[in-house]
Amino acid sequence: MNIAKRTILLGSLVVTMIAGCSEKIVAPGQTGAVTISMKIDAAQASQSISRMLVYVVLPERETDQLMVDSLTEKDGYFVGELAIPAGRDRRIIVEGIGMGRQDIPILLYKGETVADVLPGIITRLSIDLYPVVPMVKLLPRYLEIPFAASFRLDLAVYNLNLLDSAVIGVFFDSPSLAIDSVVRNRSLGSSVAEIDWFDGSQGEITVYQTSPLGTIVNSNGFATLATIFVNNYQMPDTTVSVDTSFFQIFPVSLSKLGLDSIPVSSVYYESARILVDSSFGSAVIR
Repeated sequence: MNIAKRTILLGSLVVTMIAGCSEKIVAPGQTGAVTISMKIDAAQASQSISRMLVYVVLPERETDQLMVDSLTEKDGYFVGELAIPAGRDRRIIVEGIGMGRQDIPILLYKGETVADVLPGIITRLSIDLYPVVPMVKLLPRYLEIPFAASFRLDLAVYNLNLLDSAVIGVFFDSPSLAIDSVVRNRSLGSSVAEIDWFDGSQGEITVYQTSPLGTIVNSNGFATLATIFVNNYQMPDTTVSVDTSFFQIFPVSLSKLGLDSIPVSSVYYESARILVDSSFGSAVIR
């Protein structure tokens, strides 16, 4: 077998694997195991993820041998290496572990794909990591923008089966941010989205289904409920060149078809981090 180096990067919960460091193949033509080098930007990963696991399943083994590497966090990255035999149809699984209720580690995110891991060949692939627990979140969860720029955030729910109404609290910590509008996702059909602001930086978004037999999620409990359009009025000055803001959300009330309530304490939620920098020429979504 030949030795190849592969790098896994994470941005906006998408893992990208590229043969080589950056995009260059290194040490082709040598014998031995294939080494997968993993480097995942912790700042761009989910706020809830404290540990990353990577599994590789080899289909040619009779028992589908599973190899796993637990990445360690170092200098703002999840890093690690895993040596595997080169070959085709390697099933690559990535899991994000976080702290659950009562400070017990649980699986929060998971994604997988099948790819050929061959030496001397550049292979690029993406593994979308999806929540495996009931969750309300904003997308993108990390956004870099220049000063005086506008941006949008999608409000999405995961694993909330038969959800027919949701009230989501919203607040942000920057006086330079202002809500322009909140627009219901058109794919929700006859549902309704309302917005009720208590003051300039906090309020609630309500989405509910007007049909007596309808829901606001698909069969997997997923939906993008609404899009929030935000203006940033901060201007560059001589004292501030970088500013970080957090656009926060939390579930206030959730109900299922048939008026059964969903305990909000059982639902996870993730907010968005907004980085404003005078050096950014245009918005960068991660």
